[in-house]
Amino acid sequence: MMLSGAELADVGFLGSLPEWARDALARDATRVHFAAGDYVARQHEKADAAHFLTDGSVQVFLRFEGTGDLLIERLTESRPTLGWSVFRPPYRYTASIRAETACSAVSIPRRSFQELFDS
Repeated sequence: MMLSGAELADVGFLGSLPEWARDALARDATRVHFAAGDYVARQHEKADAAHFLTDGSVQVFLRFEGTGDLLIERLTESRPTLGWSVFRPPYRYTASIRAETACSAVSIPRRSFQELFDS
């Protein structure tokens, strides 16, 4: 289901963008759902999308050699941005993000942001 730019006005920092920019991002934005325990992103994988949590909570983990995954944060605040790595080379997620509860998010591909920046 395609989202509108107006719907993105209530999603994370996207609300501060001009309407034309939200409309451009909305063309590729999708709603995604994660069950508790599903990974939103995995550390070191290619950062291909930013996710804007709209419901639920997530856990953020860092993996250390010989130690495994260490829980460093729980995100429960309203509408956090997940996957900031889409905005900065080398475009790899720097942490793993796992759904703590059933979650909903708006997902926007990295290429959509790049096209917006290029314009």
